[in-house]
Amino acid sequence: QLENETIKGQILSALEIADKPISISDIGKSDKDLAQYSNQKLTNLVTQLVKAHLVVRTEVKGKAYFALATTEE
Repeated sequence: QLENETIKGQILSALEIADKPISISDIGKSDKDLAQYSNQKLTNLVTQLVKAHLVVRTEVKGKAYFALATTEE
């Protein structure tokens, strides 16, 4: 559980650095620590972040991309 929270922090950092929507595979490639995890594990954790409204999911031509959620509403 604690490890997953650490990974979620790394995912949020990767999305902040990317500054644009990126795919799960790009999230994994963006950080050497994240590269050790499967896309399935990263997808699961990113989905949790989406449900927590920290990350937004968009789809382009059937492929999912993720970006940090903005606090402006």
